[in-house]
Amino acid sequence: MDQRSIARQAGDVTHLPFAPYYLASPEFPEQVTEWFIELLTLKHVPFQYLVPREEMLPSNSLRFFQVDVNWLNCLLDGAFSIGRVTSADIKQDAAARPANVPTPGTCSGFLLRSPVVTGWPNLEVEAYSQIVPVGDDYLPTGISPLQCMRFDRLGEDVLLCLFDGEIKTVDIHEHAETIHFGVNAGDDPSNPGGYTKALRNVESGVLGDAKPVVWKTEAKRTISIGDLIARENAQNSAEFGKTMIQGVEKVRFIKSS
Repeated sequence: MDQRSIARQAGDVTHLPFAPYYLASPEFPEQVTEWFIELLTLKHVPFQYLVPREEMLPSNSLRFFQVDVNWLNCLLDGAFSIGRVTSADIKQDAAARPANVPTPGTCSGFLLRSPVVTGWPNLEVEAYSQIVPVGDDYLPTGISPLQCMRFDRLGEDVLLCLFDGEIKTVDIHEHAETIHFGVNAGDDPSNPGGYTKALRNVESGVLGDAKPVVWKTEAKRTISIGDLIARENAQNSAEFGKTMIQGVEKVRFIKSS
């Protein structure tokens, strides 16, 4: 067989699994790299692998979890094993993986199953690596929230959140559409006698203790603005507006050790 025939036969089989390994490897597709990054956030993983039994996530429940780094490495290795046949394939995977796939790190999150997921379509979540006391104001001072890696509604009433790091505190609240004023109606909105208002300090803006609302008339349909002004000694409309600013509803969960 002449040299030309040998070269032609070699070119005919380069697309097959037993092609010579001295040929240059193709570049790692960007789409595949993105797919592996998504895999580290548990995307493309069937939900029954995360929650094998419905009893593990009952209605009106919140379940904290931390992802095992070894499990993530096994997940990536299983994905890389597709098409892996020979020892040369293993060597090629070992060379391509570090440059194209991120290394798994510490990540944790929670699963929430509640009508709140549907009832609050603009639900927002912040998670912290420290325990934030319940009595703190709306935004904890000196503490930065963890990076959110995934925020997905997996069903009508199921929310999955995953964060970069180990979470200790989670804040769940409505989306603040605009700055607004308001009072706390308590457990029974139909009872005006139970209305309270917590004013903010004119200087610092720190929220004070809630006190009963004073009504202007016996019908309890008009609030006494003069009483609210006197409580924080507001000197003008701007200062009064600062004392009256109302936040959105927020629930804070602290993970037990």
